[in-house]
This record gives sequence, C-alpha cells and structure tokens, in this order.
Amino acid sequence: QNLESIELSDVKILVRSLKMITGQDDSGNVKTDPFVVALDLNGNINTVAAADMPDASYEKIKFQIHKLDSLTTPPDPEFADEFGRYSAIVRGVYEGIEFIYKSKKSAKQIIRLDNPVTLEEDGSVNVTLIVNPYDWFEDNGQVLDPTDKQNENDEELI
Repeated sequence: QNLESIELSDVKILVRSLKMITGQDDSGNVKTDPFVVALDLNGNINTVAAADMPDASYEKIKFQIHKLDSLTTPPDPEFADEFGRYSAIVRGVYEGIEFIYKSKKSAKQIIRLDNPVTLEEDGSVNVTLIVNPYDWFEDNGQVLDPTDKQNENDEELI
C-alpha cells in the first residue's frame, strides 16, 4: 500500500486559536476566536482569517488545533456530534471506499519568525501555513487506514 490508495476530497481543521505575539508585554498580542480552515487541496492559497491588528512588531505566531469544550459552540456544526467533538474532519476515498475521518487529536505550534513582521498603520501582513494532510495517514512508510477506528487517535494523524 502507498499513499496513492488515499484520495482526499475535503479537509477541514478547527483552529482553536491563532495568536500573533510581540516581543513586548502581552498588550500588543492579538488572538483570534476559533475558526475553521477548509484546506485547498489543489495547492492554492486561500484566505481563512482577517483581523484588525494593532501596529506592532510581531516575533512569534502560535496556533492551536484542538476540539472545543462542550460549552463552546463550534463555528461549523460538523465539529460536534453525539459521539464527541473534533479538531479535524477529512473526507475522501480509501481503496475505493468513501470515508469520513474525524480526529480528536490536538496540535499546537509556535513559529519564531527569523525577521519580525512589522505592521504599520493601514498596512497588512499575510501569514501562510503549509499543511499536507496526506502525511497524517502515513506512519513509518505504512498507510494508516482512515476507515479503521483503531487509527482514530494515532499520533501521526493530525
């Protein structure tokens, strides 16, 4: 088996928070509310969030992919059902069989920028994150079957 046995058609990730961090005190930091990223599987860049931010020099970006607690309404109702809450939802075909994979895994990342991003009045800044969801279904050269519930919380997935 190889990753060519998996064809993804739709991938959505719940970003619990994205935070732009200054090198100063916390007063200049900017944090988003939860939002859903629908990945463009054709490699195109898509805008997923836009926000007004204070003029500052940002040194780090921190984001967290995480299911929401039971008191928080997800921005997309598909991220909660009678079986739980999810951080990612993947649709596709595995060996000719359609699947919907729902992950409860969490991930967080802090990216330290080599050159701080300085936002000036009326300026804008783009942040591009590159995600390869096919990597989630591979472990040491072996394809992980997304239809197998035993793989649902595999560390490689998400």
